[in-house]
Amino acid sequence: MKRTKTPFPFTAVFLAGFFSFSVCGCLGGGSTASDPPGTITGTASVPSTGKTEGISVLLPTLRLKTTTDNTGAFIFRDLPAGSYALQAEDNAYRLQDRKTVTVSAGQSTNVVLILVPDNTIGTVVGSVPRSSLDPSGRTITASVRGNHLFLGDHFGGAPIVDVTDPRNPVVRSIISPISTLPRGTTYMTYCTEDGNHLATVNNIDGFLYYDITDKSAPNRLMQVYLVDNAIGGIDPSSLTDYPYSVPAGKFVLYPQSVTGEGNTLYVAGMDVILIYDISDRSNPTQVGAVDRTVVAGDGADLHIHGNRLLYSGSDLVVFDITNPRVPVRLGAYTPVGGWSPTGAAGFGEIVGMSTIGHLGLGIPGIQFVDVTAPASPSLLASFPVVSQGLDSSWDGYFYAGTANTMTVYKADQSVMSVTEMYSVPVVEDYAMNVAVSGDYAYVSDKTRGLKIVKIK
Repeated sequence: MKRTKTPFPFTAVFLAGFFSFSVCGCLGGGSTASDPPGTITGTASVPSTGKTEGISVLLPTLRLKTTTDNTGAFIFRDLPAGSYALQAEDNAYRLQDRKTVTVSAGQSTNVVLILVPDNTIGTVVGSVPRSSLDPSGRTITASVRGNHLFLGDHFGGAPIVDVTDPRNPVVRSIISPISTLPRGTTYMTYCTEDGNHLATVNNIDGFLYYDITDKSAPNRLMQVYLVDNAIGGIDPSSLTDYPYSVPAGKFVLYPQSVTGEGNTLYVAGMDVILIYDISDRSNPTQVGAVDRTVVAGDGADLHIHGNRLLYSGSDLVVFDITNPRVPVRLGAYTPVGGWSPTGAAGFGEIVGMSTIGHLGLGIPGIQFVDVTAPASPSLLASFPVVSQGLDSSWDGYFYAGTANTMTVYKADQSVMSVTEMYSVPVVEDYAMNVAVSGDYAYVSDKTRGLKIVKIK
């Protein structure tokens, strides 16, 4: 599902409950193709601190962003004539007043931007109601790639939301479930690094792969069912065996997680990891698999860090993927209390941390596991979580959807402690999932739709 680039001497996981889910102004009239472009110049500053350098200035309509130099100066060149809403942000500061700038053909427009303390931190600044997120609006998973948020729906859909301006999210499209069977659930989404292809996993429809170059019109390229004793093609009435077959008598449950790196996708289900080559983005090809002799459990999450792949199941399993098609098991850590088929003590969500490593989320609580020696991972510390947490993301703090509020914690690596910082009552019920990107946490809520919280 996710990937980290920093060293990870530790891994931390929450233990899984009965569910585990993861977590990529307007133009005015009058402009014609023959008009010479215009320019916006200006300065931005934070008078209360004296800061001028490194302030972010944005033109959301054109998806343009720049930062100020040491004098506070910035410039946007080659702009079509029209009116633009200008934004500026710097950590806990925002524009004192809204700025709409009119650009004339061939002319330069100068503006002065003043930033003041942002009192909206910790509050909901944007939202999409459940009624706008068909088929059910019960969003339970979220991931971010660039300017787009990819949601998973409790009834099998996958909304795509443009969050270029997090205060004004726009639903670009909603991928509908294929099956007419009830209670299909999209457990996880993964957008490729180029932002143009989306993989989803669904307990009824299986593993799905889309071309989303046009976010308003996703095109399904592939569907793979996981069924009893075989992996089937797009037509369930004519299942065909792939190079990997499920052992006789073993029922393979639906896929629960998907992640990727470069030209390789990994899809995890019960007791299996399937490996796909996507070097031809329009034609994924299965090139390998890891079977039940190596992994066990529901495959609630996958996480890539460098040449390591972590699998969340009955154990937390560490693989070497130097050869991405042939993962080599290095070691595993069994959660305290063992594992049962109900998942009450199996591993759930795995999320990258900037300094501590990884963490997961579930009923018994957080477990920090040292994976410096991947052949023999060991427990460093564990902490209880009162509610069942279903997802977390790391951005200096970690953000937990606790099936009630979004709760924010901070982990102190020096003493291996976790302290609750604050709880954000973003919903009356079921904050199921959190995806963190930049200054915002995107909270996927089962009963209230999407809530966007300013976190810094």
